[in-house]
Amino acid sequence: SLPVIDDALRVRILNAPLPHPESVDACALFEEALSWDVDALDAEKMAVLMGLLSLPLYRDVALIQWATSIEQGRETLAEQRAFVDGTPVSDRIGGVLIGKGPRPEVARLQAALALCRVGAAHAPVEDCGAALLVACGWLSWAMGASTPAAFYIGLAQAADPTLSMARLLAEMVDRGMLPDWVFTR
Repeated sequence: SLPVIDDALRVRILNAPLPHPESVDACALFEEALSWDVDALDAEKMAVLMGLLSLPLYRDVALIQWATSIEQGRETLAEQRAFVDGTPVSDRIGGVLIGKGPRPEVARLQAALALCRVGAAHAPVEDCGAALLVACGWLSWAMGASTPAAFYIGLAQAADPTLSMARLLAEMVDRGMLPDWVFTR
């Protein structure tokens, strides 16, 4: 299940001003977010994080960064921006999203999942709740937890059936596919 909604936090998040995504050092924010206390969140920072995660380009950057490092997050952001102009994403970057590469630090994934769960619980589904549920699904899947991943993905698909990342994740989970790194030490 998702965390219990704190109505006061939700109001503060929903009323927080959102800067243009290009004006935010997204990778620095994604890295900083890993150290946030989910029981004492800064509503404005959480709103910015949630807003960025609602955009597929930044969601993918965050997921890859949380599974790797800020350096790879910055590389991913550059590749994602180039992809918009028609340049393919490298296998090294894209491979992380399908579970290829070195095993992520579980603590990073757990911290990110805790934030995304709080965000999903407090977000309006029509704005960014479904996107945050997809992030919860991927983070769970990345830790080898396919049952929780399926739960979050199911909620995301119910909220927004058009999310292509949710369809891809659902297919991977339905096939019993787990990231390669869950089988390594």
